[in-house]
Amino acid sequence: MGTETNCLTEQERLFVDLYSGDPKDAARRANFPDPARAGIMLLGKAAIKHAIKERNGDWKTTEILTREDRQRLWSRIALGLETETIIVDGTPHEIAARMPNRLKALEMLARSEGDFFDKLKVEFGLEEELKQLSYEQIQARLRKLEADGVLELIQRGGVHMLEHTPDGER
Repeated sequence: MGTETNCLTEQERLFVDLYSGDPKDAARRANFPDPARAGIMLLGKAAIKHAIKERNGDWKTTEILTREDRQRLWSRIALGLETETIIVDGTPHEIAARMPNRLKALEMLARSEGDFFDKLKVEFGLEEELKQLSYEQIQARLRKLEADGVLELIQRGGVHMLEHTPDGER
């Protein structure tokens, strides 16, 4: 860091290292008393602003993570290879990512790979056709779907693809 940032205390340097947009959280994690007030006060200091700017560099233009970079990071977190800092009795300690963070990383990785969907909406476009059928005709069709195992599959939440021949038979 530059000469202007050399005048920072160890606790202020820790605040700079922990700052990621939330001054109260960074001050709390750096063990400042009254973190809300301290965080705002620290951000008002020119040396702190300079240290944060120096730490960040040009990350906004050069450090945007690609999809593969994010997947690599989520994998490292999920495997416990990334660390986080906790404060114990005023002393920072590096520990492996905690389980909630590891599980969230797994979820994000699974979502990025399309392993599951939040919602799946399937429309068959049969509304008009069904309006013209009698109750007995609808019951007959449902019995056929049940016999084919389609209803059970739908109830379990599965997706079933049926191939139709040009004459409409499966």
